Amino acid sequence: MFIGDSMQKAQFESMVCLVQSVILEEKKSFRRIPPTMIFKAEEYNASIECHWAPFMVDSDSYHATYHTILK
Repeated sequence: MFIGDSMQKAQFESMVCLVQSVILEEKKSFRRIPPTMIFKAEEYNASIECHWAPFMVDSDSYHATYHTILK
């Protein structure tokens, strides 16, 4: 699992890009449940997950789509 800011999110996306290219289409899935992204490789019973935390501190708002500095 990757936990972090935009740098970690980019590393997660790069790793998923590499892994998904060698797995059959029907044996993989990708889901977004903000602020988490989940890639599953069913054939290997494995998942790669990313929990995006924009500021890496506690906040009242954890919704990745609507979370901004002003909020």
